[in-house]
Amino acid sequence: CCTPYIPTAFTPNGDGRNDIFRIALKGDMALERMSVYNRFGQEIFTTNNVSQGWDGSFKGRPAEVGTYFYFVKGTCGLGAERKIEQKGDIILMR
Repeated sequence: CCTPYIPTAFTPNGDGRNDIFRIALKGDMALERMSVYNRFGQEIFTTNNVSQGWDGSFKGRPAEVGTYFYFVKGTCGLGAERKIEQKGDIILMR
């Protein structure tokens, strides 16, 4: 029931389509944390708001094209709660 949908790529090029990397939650799931890291392991984005996503920038400037890594932590279910953790990679294309 509580499986987050996490895209594998996004294109923050300002065309209004697929410009933000965000997850979609299904079922009774609460987001505790979503973090994005660069290839050096530096955290470049973090949020606990499911409606907020990464716009492909770092320190106010467009991030480099390439592979980034994410970590998602949440809680599934109301009452009988189960912790969910998922990690993987995302490709930023322009």
